[in-house]
Amino acid sequence: DIIPVFGSGAVTPFTLQTGDDARFSRMIIDLWTTFAKTGNPNPAADLVGVENSNLDVSSISWRAYDARNPVLECDLESKMVMGGEQEVCAFMDEQIKYDFVVRKPTTPLVQS
Repeated sequence: DIIPVFGSGAVTPFTLQTGDDARFSRMIIDLWTTFAKTGNPNPAADLVGVENSNLDVSSISWRAYDARNPVLECDLESKMVMGGEQEVCAFMDEQIKYDFVVRKPTTPLVQS
């Protein structure tokens, strides 16, 4: 999941991102860059940079998260969705608890 953030399609030798992969990566980079610059992933109209010229970024509104609001589903046609991956997250939460019980690690599940 982290590969698009760095724009590196070279996950195997002699492989480059092209087409939809490159477009998706550019969108993620621009969203993250805008957030790093401004604290808001949505580019302001007066923001100087490629973010405003990227329609994949400027055509969506990524609203702040809270439990009652939708989350941004990042895709070639990104959109705000309710619930997101709640079923997947619930499944993973259970698997992590199970793995923790089975392996009996010496460190706590959550470190403070």
